[in-house]
Amino acid sequence: MKLIGIDPGVRGALATLDPVVGTLDVIDMPTLNLTKERRSLDPFELANYFDQFSDEKVMCFIEMSWPRQEDGSASAFTFGMNYGIALMGAAANFIRIEKVSPQKWKRAMGIPAGAGKDGSRGRASQLMPRHAHFWPLKKHDGRAEAALIACWGAWQIEKGLISP
Repeated sequence: MKLIGIDPGVRGALATLDPVVGTLDVIDMPTLNLTKERRSLDPFELANYFDQFSDEKVMCFIEMSWPRQEDGSASAFTFGMNYGIALMGAAANFIRIEKVSPQKWKRAMGIPAGAGKDGSRGRASQLMPRHAHFWPLKKHDGRAEAALIACWGAWQIEKGLISP
């Protein structure tokens, strides 16, 4: 079974983990440029990503996200739309979805509160040193978080807290 971890923002990523073999593949969230400053998820590229799993047993773990209070209404709308596109991409391919709050998976993965971007990258590198090449820069925190979300899912299955 393959596990997909999703950090759903436009700066997020998709991580595909095969916990039996130990392979991990990480890609940045596919996006479209709306304006010079604004991007949105590319629903067609995201559909292509999920479509590759049509003949496999796959489970998806996605970070439950919500807009921040300081976000403007247009930003909040785009954020919610992007989250919905990510959910629909998995659902349209009949991939089971488990939602997890950032606080829950970060606590379970040993990331201290307020650790920031480097906290996720550092912890991912500790847990998955062979795969640290996926998140060498601060801007790659979404890649590390997607990988950690997939690992969180694997641990939940291993502990029997979530059935595959």
